[in-house]
Amino acid sequence: MPKWLLLAVLMFSGSALASPALSPMTLQLTGPRSPKAGQTLDLQLRLELHVAMNVPTELQLQLPGGAKLVEGALLDTIPAQTTGVIVRKYRVRIARVPNVDILATADIRTTGGGAHATANYAFGRAQPTVTRPQAPSSKPGPFGGAIPVK
Repeated sequence: MPKWLLLAVLMFSGSALASPALSPMTLQLTGPRSPKAGQTLDLQLRLELHVAMNVPTELQLQLPGGAKLVEGALLDTIPAQTTGVIVRKYRVRIARVPNVDILATADIRTTGGGAHATANYAFGRAQPTVTRPQAPSSKPGPFGGAIPVK
């Protein structure tokens, strides 16, 4: 492997450019695509813990006004040393379709740091898209190609 490529891998392995699998956890909240006023929604929260921690993971579900939890718990604790996929199911009744999302959070807190993940359910509204920077062109510039490091 070229030295410059190895250096790039080492530089970005702990950054925001790293894959989600390298983070301590990922969180996803899903529900119906087109909810209607007066409906009871079935939601599913999927937490994937990639690393066993010595502290518990705290889950929280925040509901907007006009939404009422029918089944499930707004607060939950996942025991320390848990890894893998944890699924929680919720039933939420809505009087009207809110214009504010349901927010789920997962928190791991230690004395030296921690981890935080969020997920939202937008009641069928389009989610914002994130644009990622494009890699520079590999075409040589006016001065020729790259100079390899030896």
